[in-house]
This record gives sequence, C-alpha cells and structure tokens, in this order.
Amino acid sequence: LRASHYARAAESMQRAAQVAPTSSLAVDARYWEAVALARHGQTGKARTAMEAFLRRHPGSPRLGEVSTMLGWMLVESQEWSGAERLFRSAENDRAPSVRDSARKGLELVARVQARTKP
Repeated sequence: LRASHYARAAESMQRAAQVAPTSSLAVDARYWEAVALARHGQTGKARTAMEAFLRRHPGSPRLGEVSTMLGWMLVESQEWSGAERLFRSAENDRAPSVRDSARKGLELVARVQARTKP
C-alpha cells in the first residue's frame, strides 16, 4: 500500500481477512482493503467493501473513517441522503480530521439540498 501497489495490497488484505475472519486483524485488513481499492480507482469495489465493513464492524474505531470515505463517494454520485446519513454518523468521531471531514460533508449536502428545494 505504501508503495502504491494498490491492487496487490487489496488482494493481500482480502486474503488476510479470510485467514482469520473473526480476528481483530481481519477488521484492520478489511479497512485497508477498502482503502486500497479506493486508491486504485476501483470505486464500485471500494464502495462494496466499505458498506460490508460498516455492516460487519459497527463497533470499530474506524467506523467514522469508513463512513466519511463512503460519504464522499456518495457525494460524487450525488446520493445526497445516503451521504448525509454517513456524515452524521461520523460527526462526533474521536478523530478531529474525521469530524472535520464529516462536518464539511454535511455543509455541502445542506447547500445542495437548499438549492434543489422549490
């Protein structure tokens, strides 16, 4: 991943999660798999991996990070209500950078929704 070999990184992370699917290593591997897919430009696969991560690991400390990453993907595809839901779930995250990203996402969604109201 650090060497920008995103496809290989995603495959490696997927294998790691399969080896020990209920371990804490699997949680991290699934997170990094989603990140690698996103960085590789495989938006559809990254989105699927992030959605699965949110379903599988609702108590993960990385929940806010994944929510904001996925929220921004939904912004790109103009899925405003889904993006808003994800940003709201991350707006009180423990990490300042995640909270900031979520709040910026919420501000953008609010501006777009205000423009589209009759």
